[in-house]
Amino acid sequence: MGSDPGNPLSPTLDDFQYDLAINTVSAYAAAQATVTSFEKLAGDARKTFIYTGNAGNTVVSLSRLLTVESQHEETRAYAHAPSRSYPRSMN
Repeated sequence: MGSDPGNPLSPTLDDFQYDLAINTVSAYAAAQATVTSFEKLAGDARKTFIYTGNAGNTVVSLSRLLTVESQHEETRAYAHAPSRSYPRSMN
């Protein structure tokens, strides 16, 4: 965490990268594996990817909030982009 809880840019780069690996890179890997699995399902099978785990509404430190929220937005894009890029039959 940042040394100054009131400063949203106080977390060290190492702390930010650690959180990035947990909150964003792992979600990207899960989304990628999900799409690979979807491709193996029957064409009429429903496909759903559910992402949960947003701590943004419970974090009180501004330094932690910026880290969590910025990574949440990146992860949201990983979950949303495939739904826009695949044919309707795959959604």
